[in-house]
Formats: sequence, C-alpha cells, structure tokens
Amino acid sequence: MKKSILILLCCLCFNLWAFQKVSLPKELVAIEKSYPQAHISTLYNYEIQDWIITVNGKVMRWAEGRILPIKSNYKANEWRKIVDYEYASAIPNPEAYSPQEIEALSRNRILGTQSAKPPYFLAFHDALYDGINRVAVEKHIKTTSFLGKQVNCHEVIIPLLKEIEMEIYALEDTEKKAKISPIDGTVQYFVAQLSEVHGYAWRDIEGTESRSFHSWGIAIDVLPKGWNSKNMYWQWSSEWNDKWMLIPLSRRWMPPDQVVQVFEKHGFIWGGKWALWDTMHFEYRPELIYLRDNKGLQ
Repeated sequence: MKKSILILLCCLCFNLWAFQKVSLPKELVAIEKSYPQAHISTLYNYEIQDWIITVNGKVMRWAEGRILPIKSNYKANEWRKIVDYEYASAIPNPEAYSPQEIEALSRNRILGTQSAKPPYFLAFHDALYDGINRVAVEKHIKTTSFLGKQVNCHEVIIPLLKEIEMEIYALEDTEKKAKISPIDGTVQYFVAQLSEVHGYAWRDIEGTESRSFHSWGIAIDVLPKGWNSKNMYWQWSSEWNDKWMLIPLSRRWMPPDQVVQVFEKHGFIWGGKWALWDTMHFEYRPELIYLRDNKGLQ
C-alpha cells in the first residue's frame, strides 16, 4: 500500500514538474495581451507536445513559432514565423550599414521583396479578422474619415483611428497655441499636406507570396502632397537608384516623430523603421509593439 502511494506521489510530482517546465512562448504572451477582443486562449497539449491556440473559436497549433491548423501535414519550416523580426525603436541609420548589410539589401532588389523567404501561413490573421477570402473580409470593411480623408478599412481598427486622429489634432492645437510655424516636420504641416489615405486593398505584398496587411484592412498608407520631392518607398526609389538603401534619412519623406509615436501607442507599427523602408505605411501589429516594449519578457 505504501509503495503504491509512493509511486502515485512520484507520478504526480513528475507531471507537476513537466507542466511547470513548459512555459508560454513570449510571442504567444504578446499575442494574448495584444488582442483581448479576439477571445484568444492557449493550452499546452502534452500528447502532441505543442501549444494549442484558439482564436475567435478557431483552434490551431503553435508550430515552432508558426500558427498552423491543428490537423494538417504542413511542415513548420515551410512557413515564416508569425513573429519573425523585432520592431525597431529607432529608424535604421543607413550610414551605419556594413558592406554585408548593403549587399543583402541589394539582393532584395534583384530577387524581389524578401522572395527568398517562405510565405506566412494566414490562419491566425484570417481568424482574427474573419478574412479567409475576399468575400468574407469585405463584410467587415467600412468607410471612415481619418484626418479629413476618406479611407476604407476593417471595422476593428476604426475606433483606434478615431483615437489617433484626436491625439494628432491635439498635437496640432498645441503647436498653434505655442505659435510654432507650420513648417516641414511639424504636426500642422503633416496634417495640412496630407493628400490621400489608402486602406483596404486585396493583394499580396509586392514581390512575395504573402498577403498584404492591406488585404485585411488593417494597414493604411498616408500620402502627402508633393511627396515626389523626397523618397517614400524603397522599391520605387530602387527603380532609378541602385544605392536606394543608402538614401539619407533627410531625403526620405516622414511623418513627424510625434505622429509615429501616437500610432505606436495604439498598436500600429510604422514602415519607416524597416530596412526595406515604406514611410507612408502603418499597420496594426500590437504584438510587435508589446514585444519591443517588454524585452525582458520570458
């Protein structure tokens, strides 16, 4: 009897030890924290030795950083990780690039944008935004006004855009009260020069097999008047300049830092902080902001 009890206790202790040993990956922590409206839950499955993630009722598995269907023959290495880069705190300085980095960026122009990388598996974002196909996602695409311009986007980001708009207008008012001249680099100038805001567009990222975040309506492009006097998108500039990656920051069009910070506060990353820069582009990726701001997360 005592021996049976001892064996049972040993089994319980082992199971408890095994459970404690498996910790939630930091990327999944960030995803859970960043999308509270999506009813995300996670559970470790000891049988398949993987995390099970449920998003808006859709059950998937955490396959070495990829979110894949729970019953499938997909191999993890056929797909990019759902979080496969660290969103930068500052704009990469082209003057600091090494010859190796310059060569790597040059290859992107020859091969196409990140074409050597596998595509993302889309199940996670399809579940987040009910976007498994064009018909499904367009049921959620609404027209709204942002900084006085009409834009089509997913209904889930409209409240966020309204908050961003109010904060940008507040910054503009603060500049006016301080009698700051509305010159290039000010919030006043940014608002006054805004020409168009583009949102939803069902398409792939140019040069890749990965669907653009515009396809879910969770990305916007802000286009100013007279932007041709500066550079705004690496691929456009690369058509005439082989050294596009070395174009100084002063020659790139950019929203004011305060505007970028407001977007980031509400979960949007800015394409101006990518090595393959796209300074007109903002997309809703709150998990990347969370990971950047919680570097000590384990």
